[in-house]
Amino acid sequence: MARYIFGICSSTSRTVPDLIRRTLCFRPDILIDVGAGRGDKVVALQARFKIAVEPHMPFTRMIKARGVDVVCAVAEYLPFRSSVADVVLFWNVIMFVVDRDRALDEIRRVAKPNAYVYIAYFDVATGNHRLSYSEFLQCCRRVGTILVTRRSTDSYQALVTKS
Repeated sequence: MARYIFGICSSTSRTVPDLIRRTLCFRPDILIDVGAGRGDKVVALQARFKIAVEPHMPFTRMIKARGVDVVCAVAEYLPFRSSVADVVLFWNVIMFVVDRDRALDEIRRVAKPNAYVYIAYFDVATGNHRLSYSEFLQCCRRVGTILVTRRSTDSYQALVTKS
């Protein structure tokens, strides 16, 4: 039987990155995973309402089959009202968006005041989309106040709260 610790199902905690697992200590009403991919994180996390945003149809079908509401959209144009989400995941997506500033502005727009926004970057050698650590921090500050950061040789992670 699965146990629920800090809003995360402990039996599936390997699919949730360590930064989220260690800092998400409440069960949000609304969680939005922007660029959800296969939906591993949004499926593992607990929330009253979970919504995955994914532009690729094969992934949207996969997420829907896993029982999560999914919207086929891009990060630059999120189809939600302003200030609706308690938690927004933008995990390893920033390097794939066409308009980074527009995507970050949209994430800020849909997040409630004091919402948790998780942002991560993984260096996949995507050409001109590569970010230095200082550029990553600048992106995070566009969304709000940085609470926690993690940095390794090929990835950056941050927990930001919308201020």
